[in-house]
Amino acid sequence: MRQESRASCRSGGLPTTSIPIGRLGLCTGVIFLLVLTRIAAAGADPTPAGIVRSCARADSMAGALEAGAVVVFDSTSVEVEDNGRGHFRRHWLVRFRGADEARSARVQRLDYDPRANDHRFIKAVLHRADLTSLPVAVDSFIDVEAPADGIYWGARMRLYDMGIVRPGDALELWSYRLGFQI
Repeated sequence: MRQESRASCRSGGLPTTSIPIGRLGLCTGVIFLLVLTRIAAAGADPTPAGIVRSCARADSMAGALEAGAVVVFDSTSVEVEDNGRGHFRRHWLVRFRGADEARSARVQRLDYDPRANDHRFIKAVLHRADLTSLPVAVDSFIDVEAPADGIYWGARMRLYDMGIVRPGDALELWSYRLGFQI
């Protein structure tokens, strides 16, 4: 490993370090990518048993923090057309450990601007603590004006009823947004 210390007016007189990337750096980068791939694949098992395993892992990591809710996984994919319009697909799973957090999860809110985009849930599944899974109807929602903040007017929000969520339950959601992200 080679280190150079240079002081100049352009760098504010602070020494800089130059480390050549060799085999160690390349191996570290590959290991880092493998770990990221493993973490991303951890939430990829959509079966009830896989959901339970993912929630158990998240619970064990959040146990020391005494968190009321734990995001087990959160995945977003974006495709952008030539004209700048985007297709945003999001899939996430949240495990509720506290009563207040479970109660507040009953209503899910999606914000959007009708002049620039559309945002809705594609699918929602409520995974109960007793290992049953209940599909949630996302066809019906309440569309209301969003509170106006500052000079941004015209925003709307869709409110979805997810049913009764209890501590120990997990809510798995898929959303789709089409349009421009402003």
